Amino acid sequence: MMANLDAIREALIVLMTEDGEFIESIELSTSSVRMVHRRFDKWRMTLDNVLAQTRKQPRCFSRELKKELHDANPTCQSAANT
Repeated sequence: MMANLDAIREALIVLMTEDGEFIESIELSTSSVRMVHRRFDKWRMTLDNVLAQTRKQPRCFSRELKKELHDANPTCQSAANT
């Protein structure tokens, strides 16, 4: 999930600024059961959507991939040396 933090943050910002139902659920009658359910349902659906669209990244990199990444951007000198 750490790799998805930017996409999750952006999705939450969009939800809080563009989704009228969500905005209503966080501004009006925030303790009503209906609003709490609406808020959590919308956030769960948004989060599920973000996670479904995010491509899984390999956790272990081959030496060839490390070299390719290093050659493309040598900022991280340790990538080619491990």
